[in-house]
Order: sequence, then C-alpha cells, then structure tokens
Amino acid sequence: MRLPRRLPSPVAALLSQIADVPGVPYAPPDPFSPPASAPPPGVAGGRIHPSPPDVAPMGGFSYAASVILPQTGWHASEFLPRLVGELSSPGNLSVLEREMHRQATGAPTPYSLALRGETGTPVELLVTPRPLRGVATGTEGEGPVLCATLTATPLPSQSSEGPAPAWSERTRLLNLLDRLPAYVVLLGPDYSIRYENRGFRQLFGPGVGRPCYEVIRGHSQPCALCPPFDVFDSRTLCVCEWACPDRRSAFRIYSYPFEDVDGSPLVLKLGIDITSGVRAQEALSISEGRYRSITDNLTLGIAVLDRALGITASNPRLREWFGDAAAPGGLLCRMLAEHCGEDNTRCPGCACLATFRDGQTHEWRLETTARSGGRRSYRLTSCPILAGDGGVDSVIVMLEDETDRLRVEERLQRARKLEAMGTLATGIAHEINQPLSALQLYAGSLEMLAEKDRAPDRETLLARLSLILGETARIRDIIDHMRALVAHGDTALSPTQVEAAVDRALGLVGAQLRAHQVTVDRALPPDLPAVRANPVQLEQVVINLVVNAMHALDAREPAGGQDRRIRIEAAYRPAPRGGAERPELPDRPDRPDRAERPEHGDGQGACPADGEAPAGRVLLTVVDNGPGLQGLEDRVFDPFFTTKGPHKGLGLGLAIVHSFVESWGGEISVSGGEPPMTGAAFTLALRRASPPESGSDG
Repeated sequence: MRLPRRLPSPVAALLSQIADVPGVPYAPPDPFSPPASAPPPGVAGGRIHPSPPDVAPMGGFSYAASVILPQTGWHASEFLPRLVGELSSPGNLSVLEREMHRQATGAPTPYSLALRGETGTPVELLVTPRPLRGVATGTEGEGPVLCATLTATPLPSQSSEGPAPAWSERTRLLNLLDRLPAYVVLLGPDYSIRYENRGFRQLFGPGVGRPCYEVIRGHSQPCALCPPFDVFDSRTLCVCEWACPDRRSAFRIYSYPFEDVDGSPLVLKLGIDITSGVRAQEALSISEGRYRSITDNLTLGIAVLDRALGITASNPRLREWFGDAAAPGGLLCRMLAEHCGEDNTRCPGCACLATFRDGQTHEWRLETTARSGGRRSYRLTSCPILAGDGGVDSVIVMLEDETDRLRVEERLQRARKLEAMGTLATGIAHEINQPLSALQLYAGSLEMLAEKDRAPDRETLLARLSLILGETARIRDIIDHMRALVAHGDTALSPTQVEAAVDRALGLVGAQLRAHQVTVDRALPPDLPAVRANPVQLEQVVINLVVNAMHALDAREPAGGQDRRIRIEAAYRPAPRGGAERPELPDRPDRPDRAERPEHGDGQGACPADGEAPAGRVLLTVVDNGPGLQGLEDRVFDPFFTTKGPHKGLGLGLAIVHSFVESWGGEISVSGGEPPMTGAAFTLALRRASPPESGSDG
C-alpha cells in the first residue's frame, strides 16, 4: 500500500500533531524517514512511553503506532498508509475539517475518529489536542503548536439486536449535518454559537464561542429585531427570510426550540439558501413590470376574457375609455352594452365567441358612444390563449380606436376628389369655351339681324337655333360627365371597353392638350377584349396619366427639338389553351392604398418590343417623350409626392391611380420608355372581363 502524493489538509494537520516531533509539517514524499531531529524512540511531544518490543520504529510515528497497532491488528509495515486511508474516509474527513476550524479559533476540543481493525472490528480513536508546552508558537499570525494524545479503544460490532454505540451515532449525526445543503447553528440565550456545521463555516467562517451577530452580520451589538430569538420566549417554530447584502445571497431560516444536555434552552437555526429562487422571482417581477409598462402605455385597449366573457384583466387605456365597466370583474357585453346588449342578444357574430369556438383570431368593427359623449369607432381583435390540451382557455381582446384614422381617410378621400376635380376642371374649361364661343357667334348674328330690322327667314332662324341648341347640349353633356366623375356613385366593377374609356378621357382633355401643343398618338387594337374595371374610374386614370405627361412636357422640352408627343397603346394575348391566367387579386382590398406594390423602374409590365402582353392580361401604356422620372420611379405612387412646383398639385393623382388599379385586381408599374418615346412609361396590367364577349363601354 502506497501513500498518496497529496493529502487532504485536515489529515496532514493531524499527522503533524501526532508525529514524534509535533509541529513539523508532514511531508509525503518520504513518509517513513524519521526527521533529522527526531527524539529517541519512546519520546513524542514531551510524552514518554515505552516502546513495545514487537513494534518497530515507524519512521516518525512510533507513538501513534504504539497506540493504534495493538487495537487494530494492522501490520506494522502498512501502518502509515492504512492510517492515512482511514483518516481520509468521508466520515473522518468531515470530523477533521470541523475540528481543525475549531482549533484555528483557539478552542481545541477532544474528538473521536472511527477506524477499522484488520478483521473489520470498529476502533474508536479519541484525539485530545493541546498546546505543546515549552515550544514557541508558530509563525506570526498562527496559533500555538499543538500536539495530540491518542486513545484507541476497540468496540463491539453493531448487531441487529442492540443500538449503535453512542460515539458512532454522534459521529453519524455530525457527518449528516455537515453534508446538509444548508447551514446549521445552535445558539445560546447569550447569543453565543454553541455549534456550527460545515455549511455555516463555509459561509461565515468559524464562530463557535463567538456572538452570532458578530459572526453572521459583523455587528458589535445584538440586532434590534431578531425573529429567531423570539423562539426562546414562544418555544414554537419560527420561519423568516433574510437577505445578506454583503454576499448577495438570501436564506429562508427555520428556527426550532432546542435543549442542551443539561436542559438549558437553545435555538437550532437551519438556513436554506434561496438566492436562486429570489433572483428568479426578481427577474420575473422585472419582466412582468416591463410587459405591464408596455401594455399600460399602448394606444390599444386590452382585456383578457374568460369563457363567460368576463373581464379578468384590463389595461388603463381600456378603463379610460369605458370606466368601471372595463375593470376586472366586469363583462364585455356590459362594457359594450350599447352595441351588444347586456345579455349578448344583439351580437350573434361576436368575434370573442367565435375565437372560443374555433381558436382563431377574429376582427369586429363597432361604433359606440364614448364617456365624453362623442361617437367613436373601434376595431376589436380577439386572439386565443391556448390551454395545455390545445383548447382555448381565455381570449385577449384588443380595441383600436379608429375614429381619428377614419376621419383622416375621409378627408384624404375628399382631397383626392378635389385633386381629380381640379384636373378635370381645367380640361372642361377648354371644352366649354368652344361651344360658348359658338353660342356667342350664333346669338350675335341673330342680334345683328334684329338691329337692322331685318327679320331672318324661317329656315335661317331654325338653322341658327339648331346650332345654338346643339352647343348647349354639348355643354350639358360635359357638365353631366363631370358630375358623374365626381359624384359619390357606385364603384362596382363591370366589363369595360378600354378604347371607349380612352376616347372619353381624350374628349375631356383634348382642348387642353391642343392648347399645350401636345400631340396624342393612339395604338389601340380594335379587337381588344373588355377589361374588369370601373368605367368612370378607368376614365379618371387615363385622364390623370395623360395630364401628368402633358405637365412633364411643359416642364422640359423634348430633346432634339422634337414635337411634344404622348402615345397611348394597348396589347392583349390570350392565355394558352388549358392554361390559367395570373392569380386574381381581391376585388376590393380593405386598404388598397397600403397594399403591396409592384417594383417600379424595372420595366415589368411595359409593352414588350413585339407588342405582346402577358397571357390573359390587357396592357394599357401611356408614355411621353419628355424628360422621364430621373430615378424617382419608386416614389411616384406615394401620396403627396409631387415633382411639380408649389401650389401646382397635392401629389395625390398617381396615388389615386394606384389605388383604383389595385382595387380592380390589376397592377400598375412605371419605367423608362424606348426611343423615341424616352419619357416615363406607365403600364396598366388589367384583367380580362369574363366572358370576353360581354364587354360594354360602361
């Protein structure tokens, strides 16, 4: 049996105390070599003892061998390795650690260790440490040099018929307390520490004999409030929690009434480290506070509903809107009584009930009277909270006040109409000016005849009146057409002829184009199928694109002295037999102005060089020979974006065009044109009406 190269420090400390020369540190490389200053056999630490004739010198541990070998029956050559192995056992090591801590405080006490004899017989080794007389103390800061007296006593083996020896039970109990994942301490009425386990020493250091307030808290006086000490009076269990700021740890302390062997009262304190739990709770509180702060400051009203539509939680915004009816304990139906009825009889399509049924998110729009007295519009969204079994346990309700947004959209819609009216008014002024001039001419000629007292013949009078009536009819048609364009009429989709819409649009702005010296070229195949659109809106789209092109030509003359020209062209290629057209888009998106837009500036959707359109789509392109958009293609459809000068438009025209085209299920894109038409090319990809032969001019 060989000795380990490194020994546990408590074992090495004990070997130093029982060596033949106490105080000399034990050196494991040569464990059997006697120290150079070893006393003669029989002398150890000032103790004189006879050397048994059958015990050979043990290389510095003759005294220990003379005490232990007769009781254990170990072979002399294996003494030191066997002793080190027994002392390093978990039970003995725990006792040694505790006792070495006590010795460090200057209060050594006798203690027992358990050895096993050669035949397995238990042997109690009583160790009695004491300062070595006549020997100087250790180095500065260390205590006196200690030696130890040994007493070995064989004990009978424990049988199933009788109790374990007292020393074994005590050792087992102390070892058990040292292994607890908590600190254990016995306190006397004078605040002194009577016992501490290893956990206590690791946390606060050795403290037996010292006041608890000094060891645990570093105070010089007892604590003003000490719940564990109330146990001395109440003699009942006390549970409290304590946070140690210096160590950033927290403990749950259980204090039990206890009695010493002489019957004097003690308090047994058991401290369990709950630091991780406290930190987790603090983190949870911080997280909950953060999310509560988010929900409390949202512009949405939020509530959690149970299956009876009872409000179990709500944020301040909802309570601000609906008062006590939105507080926890209230009912959703009572909160929205004006809309739902308190017994939920007026809302069979309730979004919350639908969410409880199918576990899906639902929306609901409603209007009710606010606490301030005004009418408010809300969008209610209900989202499920799923239970462990997958069912809907509760529902989160979010109410968004849409009143202000709807008002802004309404004002924006009015602005769009005014923008369109402004565009139309300019063209209409030119159109009306011509028949007015003719009316003035015809009426003036009749006036001249009347002034000359020359009554016109009947044929001349009828001819002049016919001309006057024709011009007034033309003016009436123009006014009726304008009224139709700006009226709040039906925007339903129907089969619409592209050529007819282009004709009507050019009829309205033709005079304006001529005044600006702009020539319009048309390339519209006669066999174009009808498209699925709103006839009036399609006419507005063409007018807007043509007028925009005219303004672009006004801003900069075409290069090379060319004439100002706008080209309107269309193309269509039927879908292959058995093939499908492009996927249809929604007829009327809720928010067409926010729908995803096609990429601009990549030429997608423009008429290809061979004049063919994508299968199943009618392409209508308006292009000019002006300066182009010069890199602004990705912004032209944004509301209120304009390249015109101040007071020359709101920048809503192309946004209106975009929303109209997408509401029909079509697409619009912009790119640069091909020479000689090098300006901006706006291309509409419109769905063919079904059936093709059912088209009309709208």
